[in-house]
Amino acid sequence: MNLPMASLGATAGALLGAIAWFVVGYVSDYEVGYIAIGVGFLAGKGASIFRGPFQSPLLGFICVAVSLVAIAGSKYALLEVSLSKVLTETFGDNYTTPSEEDMMVAVADTVVYEMMAEGKTLQWPAGMSVDYATTEADYPTEVWKAATERINQMSNAEKDAMIAAQQEMVAENLSMIRKEAFASLFGLYDLLWFGLAGFCAFRYGSGNRQ
Repeated sequence: MNLPMASLGATAGALLGAIAWFVVGYVSDYEVGYIAIGVGFLAGKGASIFRGPFQSPLLGFICVAVSLVAIAGSKYALLEVSLSKVLTETFGDNYTTPSEEDMMVAVADTVVYEMMAEGKTLQWPAGMSVDYATTEADYPTEVWKAATERINQMSNAEKDAMIAAQQEMVAENLSMIRKEAFASLFGLYDLLWFGLAGFCAFRYGSGNRQ
């Protein structure tokens, strides 16, 4: 038995199943859990092509590992596509790059907090506050005026530094969103499909059908 080639066969089979999982999830916008069983089956069958008539518990465990990694990878890929779609629809194609208005809003927020700390009373437009303001029309006139003056007094280096800081903050927020969203993809129901996928991968990969 050629263990490296059998492992490669298991990986190829798991990858094929993972692609099927992704395509079905992308087209239907819904995860079909029982495809996980197919991922495990294809991993085991891919390994069996090179395993021949021999039994190999080690190969079975390798099949389990690659099938579970493939399923998790497919779930993450679907998450990335869905998240990117939502962010693009909400913030536009360049949602990772702060615009000039984003910089203005950041400075305006800073001005608001400074004025509040000084005890000044701000006249907000109806229904607006610092938590919801995103455009010039959302802020008190004196706040936006002060923010504009502050921006105009900045050097190009200071503006570049502010943009870099905002980009870093956006990246950190996106990373946190991804982690929380990915963790939410795994529940008790998913453990069932993972278990069945692992069972099929081991059974067909090891050659032990007992």
